[in-house]
Amino acid sequence: MKKAIIFSLAALMTANAMAIDVKVASPDGKLQVTISDEGGKPTYVVNYDGKQMMTPSALGLNTNIVKLIRTGAKPLLLGFCCWVGITGVSLLLQHVMNLW
Repeated sequence: MKKAIIFSLAALMTANAMAIDVKVASPDGKLQVTISDEGGKPTYVVNYDGKQMMTPSALGLNTNIVKLIRTGAKPLLLGFCCWVGITGVSLLLQHVMNLW
């Protein structure tokens, strides 16, 4: 049992030390999203046609459910409104740029 725990800890430490960038691209290769681990914090960068469209931004979620429930529906409604707004602007820009 001790060997299994030591092996698991060593594997986790090695995985953290060997963090690599993950790149995802659109079928035509123009849109590229890179997710990386900078200083222990996950970040992402968006490039379009070789130009950086979005600087490295933090990637994370707050999962404190108790705090979320106590604050009520306002944060959830605000998040939903932001999601609808961002989705609408994204679709409009894609349409204007003739991407679909």
